[in-house]
Amino acid sequence: MPLVYPNMQMSEVVEEHPSLIPVINRFGIRLGLGDKSVKAICEEYRLDTDFLLTVINTFLYLTARFTDRLWTTETSRTRS
Repeated sequence: MPLVYPNMQMSEVVEEHPSLIPVINRFGIRLGLGDKSVKAICEEYRLDTDFLLTVINTFLYLTARFTDRLWTTETSRTRS
């Protein structure tokens, strides 16, 4: 699972991980991000970049773990 970094374009991050839309909306960030980096968005919205990245990366990690676990459970059920 790739991590999100401060220099990445927020629009590309959201495009790759649309499940992040409700997460970033909770921070008051709305779509229409243009080519701004995660760091630039954080500065614009007066958010701590490290905190937002921790939330985003944790969310993506837990979502991936849950999806993998769910897929593994479903796969093992069909084999039985």
